[in-house]
Amino acid sequence: MHLVVYFCGTGNPGNNFPKLYDYPSESVRTIFVKGCDEPEVCNSASFPDLKRFAKRFTQKLFGRNNTIEVNEDVLKSIGVRLDRSKPGDGKEEIESITLCGYSRGAVTCFEVAKQLNQLAPNIPVNIVADQPVPGNFYQGAGTNAGSIADCSNLSNLRNVTVILGSYTGALVTHVDLHTCLTMPDDLQPYKNSYLMASDKNKVYYINSTGESEVVETNARMGSHLASLGITQSKEEKYTISSRSFFELIAHEYRPEAQREVTSPIHRGFFSQILPKLPRTAERQIILIPRESHHQNRINAPSGEEHMHMQVAKYLHEKGVISKETFERKREEAKSTYSHYENLPANLFPPVNQLQSFFGLEKEEAYRYLDKLHPAINLRKGMTWQPKKETLIAWWNRQEKHASRFSTQLTKDLVKTIRVTTKDDIESLKKLFIQADKWLIMKENTLTSRYYQVESLRNNIYHDLVQNSHVPKRELAELNRQNLSETGYFLKHWQQGSKAASWFRTKETIKLDEVFKQHDTIKPPTREGDLALRNALGEWLEAKKTSQSKRYDLVVEMLEHLQDVIDKNYDMESSVKLQN
Repeated sequence: MHLVVYFCGTGNPGNNFPKLYDYPSESVRTIFVKGCDEPEVCNSASFPDLKRFAKRFTQKLFGRNNTIEVNEDVLKSIGVRLDRSKPGDGKEEIESITLCGYSRGAVTCFEVAKQLNQLAPNIPVNIVADQPVPGNFYQGAGTNAGSIADCSNLSNLRNVTVILGSYTGALVTHVDLHTCLTMPDDLQPYKNSYLMASDKNKVYYINSTGESEVVETNARMGSHLASLGITQSKEEKYTISSRSFFELIAHEYRPEAQREVTSPIHRGFFSQILPKLPRTAERQIILIPRESHHQNRINAPSGEEHMHMQVAKYLHEKGVISKETFERKREEAKSTYSHYENLPANLFPPVNQLQSFFGLEKEEAYRYLDKLHPAINLRKGMTWQPKKETLIAWWNRQEKHASRFSTQLTKDLVKTIRVTTKDDIESLKKLFIQADKWLIMKENTLTSRYYQVESLRNNIYHDLVQNSHVPKRELAELNRQNLSETGYFLKHWQQGSKAASWFRTKETIKLDEVFKQHDTIKPPTREGDLALRNALGEWLEAKKTSQSKRYDLVVEMLEHLQDVIDKNYDMESSVKLQN
């Protein structure tokens, strides 16, 4: 039988788990474990000893001959909720184990995997860790973060998914709604807020320049206003929660109208961790646009649906649930971006706003953006609205964060921006190519405009695809052409390889030659890209048991090249990427 164990987060009773866990077959057994704050677990919300609990948990739950304990008193003593568990009769032999959990429950998954590696190393283990937050300010000896930082010796791990939130520590607070008896002549005092004028019987959004725009409201607005204690019979300023306000409007909302507070406590004690994993385990990282560990944004995933999607994926790969069932869970995860149909999906924040991770650089995290996101390229606060502003106006808005000095490459880019119009598709493509090449040329350099130019390129991409219906393949080919013309893959390899080590093994020397050969293929071809991809895969396979300092570099380049292949060629050519 196949065993799924779920660990709740601190103070989180996991009430949504039973509803979302609707896919296991009869051959799957389930153990549901309470959070670490419960007496039977760690009896501590502030300083739980997850390592100690994991040892007690595995010793009591797992018996001889790869079976599990089913005595109710024993299960209760280790925090198991019987009403949400299905342990079976205790006679079935375990074929595989999938550990999943949220927050500290996700951290507990790795602690239990460590214990299982000693107790039953022959049982393959999968992990789906949803936003693993150890609750430590630093990663040191004696901390939960330090305890699981290095899991590279766990030979029992087969598949590991880590779902990370793009935490900034920003907590969505409120929007301002002003009620007026008559429409004011001067709208400057109401900028970036909403205004309800009784004489017009309409709601307006007052933008950053003091101009008014009519906002379409919900048909049941009157009852919503009454429930919020808002009256139109007097002039008043109401500060209400963003979520409550969005129940009033029928269509687009304005992110700039939301007032946020960044919590230093959140940025300090709610850092997520990515443990170092064995190279034999398949690793998948999914970054979702969740900016706080405690708050859910409008049209943004909480992480639960994505966790169940990955558990379903692993069960499907074991052959115990159907492909259709897995795809249903995938669609449920995707739908979290469109729960409010008339509102856009919550965007990812700019990289420089992220708080830190344990075991992962912020810039690296954005290699793993959730591919289910409908506007994966756009960044919060940096979007271009073609109907309302020119590209040069957008650029100038971003310039306040940039250096006073510009390189010739940037000056040439600005010249093109000035002459590019939103209705000229060919000029937009030309600017896309130039911005894309700028990013390639500026990689790994100290520039204050990198994320600005990245957003420029991504905004143009989004506009061309969504509004001008330019095929994604065409833009992918333009990017592939830039990569070829700049010799990107060879240069990136040579720079990274030299920085990693001066010593080269025969496998590395062979890979050097493949990179050089790949760089001579002009224009690039599918066969050439596949040859390099296969060479990278062979190098990784040969180095699994080594301590090569180039390993992470090759993984990164294989991931990038595979993405290029997937976007440019019609073929089933994906490969599983090891950690």
